[in-house]
Amino acid sequence: MTVTRELELSNLSKFAAESDLSIEELASLPAYIGATPNHDCVYDGSLIEFSHRLPLLAGGGELVIGILGPYWDRVFRLEFFGVGAVELHGFGTSLSMDIRELVLTDHLQFKRCEVRGLSFPVALAVNYAYATVSRQSLESPIKRSELGT
Repeated sequence: MTVTRELELSNLSKFAAESDLSIEELASLPAYIGATPNHDCVYDGSLIEFSHRLPLLAGGGELVIGILGPYWDRVFRLEFFGVGAVELHGFGTSLSMDIRELVLTDHLQFKRCEVRGLSFPVALAVNYAYATVSRQSLESPIKRSELGT
């Protein structure tokens, strides 16, 4: 593991507080409150985790998406259960993206969450049965001048 990745994992694993919220609450958090930028939202956040627990699709697996908030002071961890499909659109050789929004839709046999990119036409979509979301406030914000940021 590289020094950069070790530093990143160390900083992202130190939480001051953790709370749960619904995926609907997370998707509805506004980017701005009046003219003031909102620290507690996914707008301009960064995809930092995209992992799964086997089996991903066979029999409905589990998928985890981690989003570092726009001010690098909190992590939103989305865990999807009963995953029936995963779609990636517009990605090149790297699975990285800055996030514009989460778009949620309900279908007869599944729910769908689309994570849309901010600057480029990229999207990540998940069909799932249910999801849990946690908000993890970091002990201290990650400094943009740190190695690897």
